[in-house]
Amino acid sequence: DKYRIRRKYPLPNTIWDGEETSYCFKEKSRSRLRDWYAQNKYPSPHDKRQLAESTGLTLTQVSNWFKNRRQRDRAAETKSKRGGGSGDKDGDGDMSSCGSGDEDDMK
Repeated sequence: DKYRIRRKYPLPNTIWDGEETSYCFKEKSRSRLRDWYAQNKYPSPHDKRQLAESTGLTLTQVSNWFKNRRQRDRAAETKSKRGGGSGDKDGDGDMSSCGSGDEDDMK
């Protein structure tokens, strides 16, 4: 295993506390982001701050979610124009493979 060295020599506590990081937002946060996206794909900085407060995410996480969502939509649109398929199966362009939404927000 390429990770065997990390097990033998774990990172010090000052760098990593050993806690697994979750990369998925809660369903409540994702649905609020999707609702805003349906109204406005380019929210203002004020709107992003409001969203960050209401979802419990950071401003950077909100900004990145919108950026990634726009990119996924463009990619799906390009793919469908070339006849490559319908793109996203469930249509929300979200990382729905993240699970049931019970995970903690990304930290």
